[in-house]
Amino acid sequence: MSKISFKTASSKKNSFDRSSLHVTTLDFGKPNVSNILSVNQFDSVHINLNQFMRLSPLAVPTYGNVKLITRAFYVPNRLLTPNWQGFYSNDTQSPYKSLPNFNMFTLWSYMTSSTSGILQVASSSETPDYTVSASTPIKYVLTDKGRFFVQIMHGLGYVIYPATSDSSSSAQSFSQSFLPLLAYLRIYGDCLYPSRYLDPSFFGDLFVLDHYDMISDAPIIFDAFVRTLFCPYEGDFFCDTWAGFNSPDGVRNPLSNGVEGTWMNDLSNTNNSQDTPNAKIVSTPGGTYATLGSAKFNPDSAYTLSSYGHRLLDALSDFCLRNNLAGTRFLDYIKARFGFTNKIQNSNYAQFLGSYISNSNIMDVTSTAETLSSSSGDVLGAQAGKGYINGDGQLSFDVPEVGFIIFISWLSPSYGYYQGVKPWCLDKKSRFDYYTPEFDSVGNEAIPSMCLFGDTNIITDFQVASGNPTAFEAVFGFAPRYAFEYKTGHDFLTGDFRYKSRNKGLDSFHTFRTLKPQKNNKVLIPNNFEFRVIDNQYDRIFSSSFASKDKNYDHFIGYFQFSTKVYSNQKSISQSLPFYEEDGSEVTVVKN
Repeated sequence: MSKISFKTASSKKNSFDRSSLHVTTLDFGKPNVSNILSVNQFDSVHINLNQFMRLSPLAVPTYGNVKLITRAFYVPNRLLTPNWQGFYSNDTQSPYKSLPNFNMFTLWSYMTSSTSGILQVASSSETPDYTVSASTPIKYVLTDKGRFFVQIMHGLGYVIYPATSDSSSSAQSFSQSFLPLLAYLRIYGDCLYPSRYLDPSFFGDLFVLDHYDMISDAPIIFDAFVRTLFCPYEGDFFCDTWAGFNSPDGVRNPLSNGVEGTWMNDLSNTNNSQDTPNAKIVSTPGGTYATLGSAKFNPDSAYTLSSYGHRLLDALSDFCLRNNLAGTRFLDYIKARFGFTNKIQNSNYAQFLGSYISNSNIMDVTSTAETLSSSSGDVLGAQAGKGYINGDGQLSFDVPEVGFIIFISWLSPSYGYYQGVKPWCLDKKSRFDYYTPEFDSVGNEAIPSMCLFGDTNIITDFQVASGNPTAFEAVFGFAPRYAFEYKTGHDFLTGDFRYKSRNKGLDSFHTFRTLKPQKNNKVLIPNNFEFRVIDNQYDRIFSSSFASKDKNYDHFIGYFQFSTKVYSNQKSISQSLPFYEEDGSEVTVVKN
């Protein structure tokens, strides 16, 4: 038996200043990567965030509240590709010799394709965003969707420039790693995507590409990325009408025991406008709805989970949570009791680290214009008010393994929804339509379309778009019994705001949300992904004096100052100098 002593390869922990500043523009509901850190195992990360946001000039003193939301997530690289373990361990027996990547030509080909909606040929009066040099230069401008696509790519650290079709071009062959983008998609799929409304399975398919092919797989990843360019509303009650047992046919719902149907598989009836991601409309007024237990059992379906099985899983999840909080070794107990190791032990999902939420009451504005224009008589002029947001946050995190820490920021308005008849005004057909304790949250109740579209301003448009004068009686969606009337709030907009003869120009004074039947289509919008995202209707509250062409500009300028200290087992810069003596700790190993 002998002893061997040697110095470790890694240094003692040193402090590294990895602070950064991100200056950007944002708009309501559009996510943006405000910071990304590549971190190593055993790093200790300490971050102080100061975020500031300035609103564009408002048309009038608008009354409302704006929230700047920044959320931090951690994603280990092993969740992004099955190639990671073999690649990182330098396993000579592993078939995985490289990680997913894309070259510039692959990205540029996707951006210029007619189906992506990212770029369009610039007109003679437009300043191009990209110019492809050739015998006849081609000039491109980014669409609205393209601007957000490129903004997030830049936030993740990527560079984008035109790649020509010349196979010898260095621009074409320059490659970049897919891992940062896959980390963003993993976060969106695990933590942000509304899986109770939409099928998130296409996200999961991105992380099991064991034999990655750039030509065929890169466009799939970019397509999935495009679907994340919009944030769903938070706390919108009408979005919750898909949360119950009953759902429109085709919507993934594990509680309905494997409903047969398609969701985002057949894109022949999709809305491919620039403002919205691809999403299939799966419901029509008076359509067929599945009831609990009535759906066919499909053994080939990935969602054949009974209501009873779902409750058992919920009970097991609650058991794990309670025992974890109590400090007991619940993982060992589960292994001894059931014979397997819970995946929670490996954290096979993106980890949410915390939120920073800053508020701005945009009713507190200052005027920079005359109180009355002598020429037009308009009160407060075109530069009526401005608002700003300022806030701080802190984060400390010990990194368990190699991965990314990503901060995602977006703005959310304080919206109200006033259209439609209130639930207490609906004609009660039965005694049980009033609260009965025995039936509380047992099953679901239907919400008629009248509760969303019952406004005099749009009745005619609704009937024309739906092709059915009685379509108001159709079912919009479902909510747990008694929730619609007794468990949620309802907003009101009254007075001159509701009269066509008097409300001209008054819409700029509030951030209430309106909903109209989808244009050019004889189906309604509710079960489309558009209903759950913030569109450009809030542009009305801002002054357009600085936007000569249109209002499709981001209306917020943001500053994100990240004061970051990382304590890592790496040599400091001074230790890399040749006259510095290394300080690796000594390790003794006993050899037989």
